[in-house]
Amino acid sequence: MPNTGAIEEWYYTSDVANPTGVLINGVPPAGGWIFSHTRCCRNPCTSVLNAGVLSWFLRAVMYPYQGQNAFPCYDNSPEFAEVPSTVNCSGSPFYNYLLGSDNEADSLSYGFAPHWTVL
Repeated sequence: MPNTGAIEEWYYTSDVANPTGVLINGVPPAGGWIFSHTRCCRNPCTSVLNAGVLSWFLRAVMYPYQGQNAFPCYDNSPEFAEVPSTVNCSGSPFYNYLLGSDNEADSLSYGFAPHWTVL
């Protein structure tokens, strides 16, 4: 299958059947709670051998904050003012400025982690 250059956009939300969302009770351990999602298959591309049959994996970590219980929620999720760029030229530098912020003016960081190989 040729590389179509397609980009997929996914939205993740909590349980829509529960108007209050997913309730998480407890204090995360020092290493944090890990939330993940995986799905088959990647967009076809020329730079990843057999990309069309390989899975992709997303991960987020919720770390403890001053020993506070995660329920009731005491913090807000970040909002992003920019939509990621969907077109860039091969071989050109790519910068992704998402302009993230939240109501508490927390320090936010996000980035790509080293890849995980699942055999």
